Amino acid sequence: MLLSELIVKIFVYAFSGVLALYALGGFIKGGRKMGVRLFFLIISLVLSVVLSMLLTDVFKPYVERVVQTINLAELQELINASPSLIEYVYALITALIGPILFLILFLVISLLMKIPGIFVNRMVNEMVSKNGEKPKNTWLNRGVGVLIGLLCGVVATSALFTPFLGYMTLADQVYSEVTEKE
Repeated sequence: MLLSELIVKIFVYAFSGVLALYALGGFIKGGRKMGVRLFFLIISLVLSVVLSMLLTDVFKPYVERVVQTINLAELQELINASPSLIEYVYALITALIGPILFLILFLVISLLMKIPGIFVNRMVNEMVSKNGEKPKNTWLNRGVGVLIGLLCGVVATSALFTPFLGYMTLADQVYSEVTEKE
């Protein structure tokens, strides 16, 4: 089995597992709470994309310093044999910073967004409640919760796996370019 096939299988199993957990959470919590969760998950996704793009530009000078320090004696022979290698090292490190920043930001922001989510859930429950009674989770509400939970799972797994898949594609392109030049 090739490494790429193994990675694809891991992603499929992880995707299925995350979808199942979100669907179960939607069944337990209901449509209202999962709708609020989806709203804040999308906000987390947008904020993470914007902040990771901004912070990647901030970290670029540090990447140049790291690449310059990579010129160790042990690697000098390899760099002398293929001088263009240092450019690819710079490109790979720069490309890796974006996904790592995005993942960290997405996880932190989505956790922080649970705090306002609690207050929004309370406000929604108060608006929906009748005579101060807590709204019940009917089967319709639970079914809608499962559907919204599945949508939340798609958003979350897309946010978590897309940077990895993008990086793997970039690494494959760089590998192809390096092997063509040699």
